[in-house]
Amino acid sequence: MDRGKHTEYEMKLRKAIAHNISKLLKEKSLSQKHLSELTSIPTSTLSDYLNSKSLALPGNIQKIAIALNVSKKDIDPSFDDSAEIPISRNGEHDIARDLERMMANLESENALAFDGEPMTDEDRELLKDALEHSLKTARIVAKKKYTPNKYKKD
Repeated sequence: MDRGKHTEYEMKLRKAIAHNISKLLKEKSLSQKHLSELTSIPTSTLSDYLNSKSLALPGNIQKIAIALNVSKKDIDPSFDDSAEIPISRNGEHDIARDLERMMANLESENALAFDGEPMTDEDRELLKDALEHSLKTARIVAKKKYTPNKYKKD
């Protein structure tokens, strides 16, 4: 789903993901339709990813990585731990604390409705990965955006 204006970082990330998925499909001799069947991601969504029209969700990156038997960072460079902007130890601690709090809130009775059924372990892990990735990405984007020029390294 398109939400309007996109950052330069997001546009670069979309292009990188599109390139990586396309390359991996060629290497593995898979069609977009076959990948859709393996991942349960609609072909229209995969098409949007491959055409850089939308940014792949972390949970979908996980599904694609499993289907193609590669790591998430082989598809989405933001999963690479050696990202260009490191997150400080305090930042990692804050992310871990926020993630723990979010997961605890989701497990309460007033949380997301799953038709009265608890989340499966797989769903819980996918959601946890997606939330962690989102928290890290937000911290990196904020650091890029709000670090004064005099402190930026060239």
